[in-house]
Amino acid sequence: MSTAAPAPLVIVQPSRARSATGLLRAIGPAGIASAVVITIATLVAVIGPLVAPYSPTSGSLNLNFIGPSGGHFLGYDFEGRDVLSRLLAGARSSMLGPAFPGWRRSSRR
Repeated sequence: MSTAAPAPLVIVQPSRARSATGLLRAIGPAGIASAVVITIATLVAVIGPLVAPYSPTSGSLNLNFIGPSGGHFLGYDFEGRDVLSRLLAGARSSMLGPAFPGWRRSSRR
């Protein structure tokens, strides 16, 4: 019977933490731009309804389809509601909706 030689012991060095510049180089310009866009969209979703200039649900039919003006940067929709306020209010549900997909109760048992 021959005896096999024991396997050599391999020592793994712990990885060093990357510096901020090393991390930015690894991500690249497209990754940085993506992170900036995602951060801005998340901030708008969180604080958007708090800073909305008008109510997103109340409107006046006298103001329907009026274009942008000084006080209403995106104008009015078909029911006379401020489009910017509706955009800011809708951003929260658009960001939180995919975060909790399993909350709906299944119809099958």
